[in-house]
Amino acid sequence: MRIWTGPVAGALVVVAVALPAAADSMRSSVAFNNGIGKQTATQPAGGVEVMYQITLKGGELEGCTVDIVEQLYPREDGAWGTFFIEGGVTCADGTFEYASAGAWDGAGFHAAGPINGGTGRFDGIKGRVAQVGGGAKPVGDGTADVFYDLLIDAS
Repeated sequence: MRIWTGPVAGALVVVAVALPAAADSMRSSVAFNNGIGKQTATQPAGGVEVMYQITLKGGELEGCTVDIVEQLYPREDGAWGTFFIEGGVTCADGTFEYASAGAWDGAGFHAAGPINGGTGRFDGIKGRVAQVGGGAKPVGDGTADVFYDLLIDAS
């Protein structure tokens, strides 16, 4: 399972997507210090690939975990960049996978992408995800506290 999200060179990217009124939507908060990230064995040219495991807080996915693999491609010394996430959400009653792509700059980040299937209560799930309202606050030890809302627009 892969998910792309996070800070690069002190910046963080989040993706926002408007949800149609007729869609079944879920929302939970994501918050973590990027110091928990571990570089993967495969690093992309011109970027970095990092993996995280985060427990979701609040909302419909409270207590579920999300495993994220994120590729980050900084530009202009990290002033802006792009990222790609492959993620897997695991809840007590089911799982689903998603992918998203986004960009960041000094004002924050945003990303969106498709849901790629699920099991249990998410069996047959279709739709899209978005990371919205995100940012990063430097902690002072070279890491940053990252935050955003994960939105699920299921159909």
